[in-house]
Amino acid sequence: MAAFQSEIVKRVVGPISGADSNELLPKLEGEDSPSKEIKGLTAHLNNLKLEPKMYKHLVDAFNASCSKLFFKDMHNSPTTFHDIEIKPDINVYDKKTEQLVANLEVKIQEYCDPFDLEDQAPGGLQPGIEAKRTLERITSYATAHQGSFFQTHVFSALIFPTYLRFIRWDRSGVVYTDKLPFSGPDIAIFFRRLSAASPAQRGCDTTMVPFQPSPEESEDIQRKLGNLPAKVSLLKVSIDNKDYVIAETQEHGSTSPVGRSTRCLKAYCMERRDLVLLKDTWRIVSPSMKPEHEIYSKLKEHEVSHIPEVYQGADVGLDTDSHHITQTALWAEKFELDISLRTLRHYRMVLEYLPYKLEQFNTTTELVGALRDASLGSCRCFLI
Repeated sequence: MAAFQSEIVKRVVGPISGADSNELLPKLEGEDSPSKEIKGLTAHLNNLKLEPKMYKHLVDAFNASCSKLFFKDMHNSPTTFHDIEIKPDINVYDKKTEQLVANLEVKIQEYCDPFDLEDQAPGGLQPGIEAKRTLERITSYATAHQGSFFQTHVFSALIFPTYLRFIRWDRSGVVYTDKLPFSGPDIAIFFRRLSAASPAQRGCDTTMVPFQPSPEESEDIQRKLGNLPAKVSLLKVSIDNKDYVIAETQEHGSTSPVGRSTRCLKAYCMERRDLVLLKDTWRIVSPSMKPEHEIYSKLKEHEVSHIPEVYQGADVGLDTDSHHITQTALWAEKFELDISLRTLRHYRMVLEYLPYKLEQFNTTTELVGALRDASLGSCRCFLI
């Protein structure tokens, strides 16, 4: 897990105040009403000596305060992400859809808080061993959440006997709040907003929508995508009014908490009725960096050989859509923090489907031929 922690260092923004943290989700009417269950947590938690004893108090209080969310103790139910076992203490689910909304990490000792800045550390993080381990864990949970589902961002929280920190993760970095006491209003406000938030506001990529094909379409899609199991769900994504269908079970996203998080997905094109490669990624927003499909178009104009054909490419969502543009850099600018963060934009591109892997070849002649073709194409690119 150390790799998770090392990648998020220098991409940390905070602490933001309780009032500022309320800007992470849309405001609600009547959200300021107190939650006696949450306010009473400190009295219960302060008397406990073991962390597992905290879970039931937290779960009961939060469930009593959120009508549309369900909090569940998961500390004895580990899951695996890219062969890495992860074990969040508490998961938060949508009651209706059972979709994972957030995860909560609980610690009984405050020296485990990586964001405690009383002893300032490089990058705004505590240097202690236990604090680093906590950062590794919560980063692995957020990475798995983003990678196991189609997410634009995710929320989590770090909980201690007297306070809680909310955390927002996206492909640029992480924003965390100040210590929010259970006796104050901010924790109840945030959870109420999260409970009432739309799937997109919670971080779900709603451009990937469930798809139910007709019997005729189903037969062709099943055959082209590879005889999928009956229980596998299909998702539809539209790019410039053209529809593509993918299997929901395709491989997980990136094992990195930040960066492009590129997924190359086998997709069925509804218009062509054939397979294509759907590349789902986050591109760096920069005047000097063109979208990838524009680069392919230029290569084609100059008749560069041995490159795949690109059918289309486009940014996801509108330019004003904050869900498909990372927000961490904006928070860093707002608080005038001296850190350099990239802004990334959700982007998709469709290419011809080439069902070959470089490591799969019958003879060395085939391998050398593939390497030769790649070299010829690369050399031609540098001559443009």
